[in-house]
Amino acid sequence: DEPCLFGQGITQNKSHQAIMLAILKLLHEQDVKLPGTLYVAINNEGRSSHLCTEAILGALPVKPDFGLLMTSTGQRISLGNRGRVDVNVTVHGKTGHSSMPDKALSAIDGAWEVMRRVKDMDLPGSHPHLGTRHAVPYQVTYEPLDPHTYPDTARMRIDRRLLPGDDPAEAVEEVRRAIGDMSPFGLTIEQDWHMWPALVEPDHSGVQTLTDAHEAVHGEAPATYYGQGTFDAGGLCAAGVPAVMYGVGGADASNIEADFVPLSHLDTVSRVVAQTILTFLE
Repeated sequence: DEPCLFGQGITQNKSHQAIMLAILKLLHEQDVKLPGTLYVAINNEGRSSHLCTEAILGALPVKPDFGLLMTSTGQRISLGNRGRVDVNVTVHGKTGHSSMPDKALSAIDGAWEVMRRVKDMDLPGSHPHLGTRHAVPYQVTYEPLDPHTYPDTARMRIDRRLLPGDDPAEAVEEVRRAIGDMSPFGLTIEQDWHMWPALVEPDHSGVQTLTDAHEAVHGEAPATYYGQGTFDAGGLCAAGVPAVMYGVGGADASNIEADFVPLSHLDTVSRVVAQTILTFLE
């Protein structure tokens, strides 16, 4: 119930690009001499990997002491999230006409059995903040797609969530062992892109600086949370750069029909981030 700005991608990306441009403009116009070094980068990652993060870090002469990723957190601080690795599973059968099932080896049946075995996986252990591991099939396609024809190939992608300390390659092997022998079906299992978990202690100096800045602007401490998704902060944390996420609120960034941000958030987040930069680099 206040003035808002609407536009696709406004909560996740565009607001924060505008905020950082405004802060950089202010620092330039006021001729602010920062005693430390401020790096500003736009992460263009689009493949659910950390390739862009690695490229950014690889271009810097010195590794940063702290990372602040700006994205739509509702002006809360995200202190961590789970990681994930995609496991690609291909089931090979034999095509045939649907009138003669005994002459075919339907990849649909093979995929169903793979999903059953993955669902029965025992993934013990949990993290007090990040939750549990899981392995969930989220994509399946069949080939060929012809009338009255059993497909001979099923391609499946499994989301295996990771907790701190998990090895993506070992996680893939766990899926492989759980699926086991699929004879008479052929089976191919491959590791795809992965993203690391993120976790930063609440008492880290960067977190405390961001917390103090939020409190100075809002008059109260910010809420903190731990996400269940996977984000670019994990790539920084894995590289030894403690990184948290903070930014505007508004609509769900995935809601392309009504993506909006309250104008007041642009103002307050700008103030919080500017103060965080100035204080952290004192």
